[in-house]
Amino acid sequence: MTDSFKILIVGGMLALMCGPIAGSFWLLPALKRRVTWPRTGYVAPRQRESKSYWVPFVLLPLVVALPFVPPPLVLPLTGLLFAAISALMGRAMQLRRAYFLGALLCAFGIALGFARVPVETGMGILFGVAGVVTLFSGGWTLYSYLRQA
Repeated sequence: MTDSFKILIVGGMLALMCGPIAGSFWLLPALKRRVTWPRTGYVAPRQRESKSYWVPFVLLPLVVALPFVPPPLVLPLTGLLFAAISALMGRAMQLRRAYFLGALLCAFGIALGFARVPVETGMGILFGVAGVVTLFSGGWTLYSYLRQA
């Protein structure tokens, strides 16, 4: 596998991770306006100043370096990257379940690394587990809310 192909893969992976996250900043408020606020009302939260300017400077080099680390470390580092992104999302959106998701994916990535699962298979498993757990968690939260409201 050539270095340019690895960079293309990492860029695609980053786009697949960041695209839905960026889309959620539009989708979630739209859903809240149609589903949540008519049921419980809306109170504008106090705007706090975000000081996360350092985040791209830390995460971007990790993502770019990922294809160049030894194969046994790729899955654990990907799990750590998932944990960092989930923790940042949890902090920004004040979602406690994002911290749990990050810890789960970090542990899962480390377990896949120790199990010596091939990188291609492990990435598919890790991303699949991330998607299923995220959908289940969000769906359960929405279900609980709709049942209570």
